Amino acid sequence: MDTFTFILEIIGTIAFASSGAMIAIEKKMDIFGVNILGATTAVGGGMMRDIILGVTPPAAFSKPVYVLFSVLTATLLFTIVYTNPSILDSGFKPSCFYVILSDLESLL
Repeated sequence: MDTFTFILEIIGTIAFASSGAMIAIEKKMDIFGVNILGATTAVGGGMMRDIILGVTPPAAFSKPVYVLFSVLTATLLFTIVYTNPSILDSGFKPSCFYVILSDLESLL
């Protein structure tokens, strides 16, 4: 069950990182801005939760795999969109699918 929960956490991290990265890409930010906004969106809520609950250090610092996945996701989206800019005109938002999928974690 521990592995299953970890996989769901990674899916959620990827979903929120792609959401933040897509907003940054739509605002025409560079690779640094896309990575910062993607990572902040992906791990920011969990860091706030950990700080409020008194868990120190937050999971984003004690398990950097979440930040790594968010930066990789943001960089991948940046590369895809800037090599194929017409993908923004299609209206397809890949992050919507992942956000809905990550919300299923709360049902389990």
